[in-house]
This record gives sequence, C-alpha cells and structure tokens, in this order.
Amino acid sequence: MRADDKKPAGKTSPHVIMTVPLGLAAGTTTKITLRGRMLDQASAVQLQGNSGGGKISVKLLSKGKVALPDKFDAASAGDTQVEIEVTAAADAAAGEANIIVTTPTGATPPHPLLIAAKGTLVADKKAGGFRDAQPLAAGQCVAGTIEHARQVHVYRIDGKAGETIVADVLAARRGSLLDSLLTLYDAEGHIVATNDDFAGSPDSRLKLSLPAGGPYYLSLVDAYDSGSTAHVFWLSLKRKD
Repeated sequence: MRADDKKPAGKTSPHVIMTVPLGLAAGTTTKITLRGRMLDQASAVQLQGNSGGGKISVKLLSKGKVALPDKFDAASAGDTQVEIEVTAAADAAAGEANIIVTTPTGATPPHPLLIAAKGTLVADKKAGGFRDAQPLAAGQCVAGTIEHARQVHVYRIDGKAGETIVADVLAARRGSLLDSLLTLYDAEGHIVATNDDFAGSPDSRLKLSLPAGGPYYLSLVDAYDSGSTAHVFWLSLKRKD
C-alpha cells in the first residue's frame, strides 16, 4: 500500500511486516532484516516451526529506526527494523519457520521465514536482458530484490516441447512492497505468456505447457515500475509431468 492510497491506518502494536530477504537455504548462515512497527525496542527474537528435522538458530544483531521507501508509509513498509543472523542446519526441512520478536510492549504475531532445501536457493545475479539472463532450473528458487524503479530481472529456462512449467512469485503475500509481473518470452523475443495478479494476490504465477523446445526467458518486474530494498521476492520454478 502506498502512502497516498486511501486506506485505514496500520496496526499500532509491535509486528513484523516483512523479512529481507524472504528466506534462506538449509546449510547456510544468513543475515536477515525484519522490517515492521515498534521493533526498535526488541529484546529477543525466536523461531518456531519447521519441525521436519534439523536445527535453526537465530541471533539478535541490532535494532533501530529505518527510512521509508519513497511513496510508501510506515504501515506498509515498516519504520523500524531488527537485524538477525539465522543459521539453518543442512538437514533443516524446506518450508517455513515463524519469527517472533519480543518487545517491552509485547511479542509480535508470528511472521513466516522461508526455508529452501539445501542446494536449491541460487543467488540472484540481477541480469537485465536475454544475453546475460540467469539460468534457472526446475527445483530451484531465487531470493531477490527489485532495488530501483524500472529494474528488470531475466532468467533463462531451457525446456522441451509439451513440458509444463510453473513459475511462482512469493512477495506481497509475505509483506513485500513488490507488485510482481511475470512475462515469458521465446528465443525470438515473442511473448508466450504473462501474469500480473494470481488468485486475488498481487503476486504472479505462470503455469503453461511449452509450445516448443529451446530456451525461454522469464522476466520479473514491478507492475508499477517501482523498486526499493523492501521490494523483495522469492521466485521458484517447477516442472509438472
């Protein structure tokens, strides 16, 4: 929600709006920023859930105020933050763990942190064109950010004729400011499919049977050509028989 939208005021109790990035991979230690309201007095952070095996630990690093992205208000973007360090064991189960921040005025409601299986989360290279498109294979996911206005991220998908692919963006559903738009192009630059909103959410999803074999190029942008450090996303690719 943008500051100039006519919406009700946000919550006044402590709460986490988003994590930056939205998650991490099993077998890694990652610094995560929690953006939200009334987090600058945090005294502790804990993780719950992800019960499929493997330990996930968290350490509080810092807390304080944070600047708002242009044209967004505190209710949508958060004006305070907590920095944490999360360590997920190699056998941590893929899925979600819930973050809870303790403050003098109470604990925040649980907020999900995504956990990818070991070896499936790839670093986002911020490729902006077909020529330097980042390869993305089935079973992989990318945790990235649309950092500035009109930024485009492009991924190369190598597919076979008749093969069904599913590209899914998780962003707004986890508090991100991103209103994603996905577009799939063939090797000649023709649009094969596009999706803005899916199932009542600003997040995007493409599911289609590829009309021919060869490389395809998947672009991800903000539908409003906006961008900031709070425009985070989690893009996953799957193949269906």
